[in-house]
Amino acid sequence: MQAEKRHGAFGLLHIVLFVLCLTLQYAWNMRDLIINSLQNYPIFQRVIMSIFVSSGQVLLYILVMMLLNVTVVWLAVRYVMGIREVSFLKCAAGIGGMMTFPLVLMLLSLLATWWISTLVSVLLCIVALLFLPFAMMYFIIGHYEKSRVDVYWISILVFVVVAFITIEGMILLVQLFTANVHQLMAEMHQAIVNWLDTIKARIPTR
Repeated sequence: MQAEKRHGAFGLLHIVLFVLCLTLQYAWNMRDLIINSLQNYPIFQRVIMSIFVSSGQVLLYILVMMLLNVTVVWLAVRYVMGIREVSFLKCAAGIGGMMTFPLVLMLLSLLATWWISTLVSVLLCIVALLFLPFAMMYFIIGHYEKSRVDVYWISILVFVVVAFITIEGMILLVQLFTANVHQLMAEMHQAIVNWLDTIKARIPTR
């Protein structure tokens, strides 16, 4: 029982670390992109606010996506496979235990953000997200292979649903990122135009 509890806590820790790493990776890339674009404009308050607000949005998106994925697996195990003793937290802990490789990729993505390039970081992040459906499929096969004859068909169905949720989540993240950047750039452009208009108004005309 103690070993099972430790394994469950270890799995849940993997999920939490994965979500936090993805959020931190997004925030750092957002900071680099905005600050590099605004080197000549000292409007740092707006930049910092944009980073924190958009990072909070990303954290919420990722949490919802992970909860949806875990819920799909839990519903499949509990109601399709008929294993009623499996709780949501136990299922989440087991899935977290299968996420070691995506978590390692996410940590490498953070290191790439700081020391290599944003492009490499984003590519590693995408690969880590794409491994989530495989982790959840192998969780069902590894834990419940002896419980049902049709476990492979159920795991493939779960893989398809989780892959759809994950890809949709990635598309939403890209849309959120570009929308935040475009909004900030538009605000900065308007601020510069207003500043130039103010200077022109103060210049005496002959």
